[in-house]
Amino acid sequence: MIETMEQILHSQEIRSEEQLMMVLKNEGFMSISKLPVSLVSHQSKLKYEADENITLFGEAGESKEVYTLSELQKYSHVEAKLFQTLDLALVETLSGFEQLHFKSKRVNDYWKRLVNIEGLSSMLYFRMLEPLECLTKQIDKELQSSAQGQWHVEQSLRDDMRSKKENPELRAIPYSVLFCVDTQEVEHIEGLLQHYFGSQYLVVCHLNQTLLYAYSKSLDAISLREFYKKR
Repeated sequence: MIETMEQILHSQEIRSEEQLMMVLKNEGFMSISKLPVSLVSHQSKLKYEADENITLFGEAGESKEVYTLSELQKYSHVEAKLFQTLDLALVETLSGFEQLHFKSKRVNDYWKRLVNIEGLSSMLYFRMLEPLECLTKQIDKELQSSAQGQWHVEQSLRDDMRSKKENPELRAIPYSVLFCVDTQEVEHIEGLLQHYFGSQYLVVCHLNQTLLYAYSKSLDAISLREFYKKR
């Protein structure tokens, strides 16, 4: 996969998720944007009033075990807190994900997890970064001022990996990251990827943009024990 992505990223700058999906499609890869992999199990778990137009929950307040993808994608744009999603899911067939099946491991679990993942080839974490987010001076300033003493770019990536690791069905699935930023000062983004992915990353420099991609054969192989950047 990393060899294929290298060819793709060398061919052009990436300016949006939609463009990336089209490029992947042209290379024979089918993808789904914001594929829900978890949804809130019961309305009582929420600490706020959900939009009354949301019909995710039944009369007893419990979410169902089967939904259509289009139904959940419609809701996820309105009430993102009800879901955990993949930025991009690379899949073998789109038809295999027209219906999504969810189950809780235990009765009182907060989340119901997606269980029909056959045909899920890879998970892609995708971010368009601002140049300022990559600069040493700005990162050091953020580490000192942050209540958690953490760099938000790293924390966001860690949060995504951790939440996906909570779903046993996803642990064996390949996981990849793509950062796009309009600067060549990417020392810390590169260091971040090297910290979590070892040598399985690449940096592609275009005239006005740098693309950084990393890949792991399984999510479970990525260790979250240590931070790359922390106060």
